[in-house]
Amino acid sequence: MRILRRVVVVAGFVLGTMGLALVALLAALHTDPGRAVVRERLQHLLSTALAGRVTLGALETPRPGTIVLRDVVASMPERGVVRASRIELALGLPLPVPPTLRLRHVRVDGLVAHLRDVGPARDRDDRDGGGITVAADDLRITAGRLAMRLDADVGERRVVLSPISLRASLSAGPAGLRLAVASLEATPRGLPLAPIDAALTLRVAADGGIELPSFALTSSGTRLSGTGTLDASRVVDAHLSADPLAPAALAPLVPGLVLPPGSTARLALRGSPAGLRASAQVDLGAAGRIAARARVDASGELPVYRATLAVQELVP
Repeated sequence: MRILRRVVVVAGFVLGTMGLALVALLAALHTDPGRAVVRERLQHLLSTALAGRVTLGALETPRPGTIVLRDVVASMPERGVVRASRIELALGLPLPVPPTLRLRHVRVDGLVAHLRDVGPARDRDDRDGGGITVAADDLRITAGRLAMRLDADVGERRVVLSPISLRASLSAGPAGLRLAVASLEATPRGLPLAPIDAALTLRVAADGGIELPSFALTSSGTRLSGTGTLDASRVVDAHLSADPLAPAALAPLVPGLVLPPGSTARLALRGSPAGLRASAQVDLGAAGRIAARARVDASGELPVYRATLAVQELVP
């Protein structure tokens, strides 16, 4: 969840700052000197918003209301590098209340992101996009690649998704961020996982609270669905179900394990870091059922937990 929150906040920075620059300098876009000025100004604004360095290889206006950015590179110290070979923006009619820049569509081609998880993101209070909300009605990413290095207790782990295709809508501004992913298709690399197809809706409030009204993911015969909230005080209420759970769904964790056909699972997590309550139920059909409950204190460096396990009619 922390990684997802960081990604959407960075996306909000980018879109908000782009909206401010485009509205202010729109009249200059259709001349060569004007495009050069806009490109330099846009580089500066994006670099400031991301607390890094952004370069734009070229800025083009192939037709009225359309802007194309080529060879875009965003380098963020300690966070990583994001590149895109081409970004096309189609402008819509702005809305006055609240001040909103509408983008009819955004097309991102050749996206390559190499990111690192290095702890909490920096405060964004002084980089809020100038009070302008940017709404992208149709956001699409094709031929994308994401490589992420995660710091785990057992050492560094590297996660690679390639290729990535995304179809979504996005609204980002002072009031927060709203993301609706209609389709996300990705193939994990270097992991014993099948290609995934996901959809979700996500809201991030200005106070940092996160709401996940819907989530669905399908991979190799397993379908996950869930909802969740994480408020500003870090209290979580999340529910996840696997229905169905494919026979080989747990094989990456337990080699050789084969679940009975029709198996399902449900997980619930509620509470604050100092008092998390977790419950899980696994239905293995004719092979039996397993139920577990746990209380976890995750407020310290090492989690402390108490758990109970109940087994009914389990067939070895």
